Amino acid sequence: MMIQDYTTVSGASANRSFPAWRTSVVEASLVYALDDKWSVQVGVFTTVWTVKTNSERGVALALWRNF
Repeated sequence: MMIQDYTTVSGASANRSFPAWRTSVVEASLVYALDDKWSVQVGVFTTVWTVKTNSERGVALALWRNF
């Protein structure tokens, strides 16, 4: 099991059309090792905090290769 947080903070902005913004997205995933070189990840994510931007919700799928 893996929990990740992706926080993004924009640069300062004096432009009213594109104000500064912030967002924090949390993802909970399960990672399964297929063999010694490959793993698969399946998870869900959602925005938990936002300032002047949109929220996100979705599913994440990933394939990992170990070197």
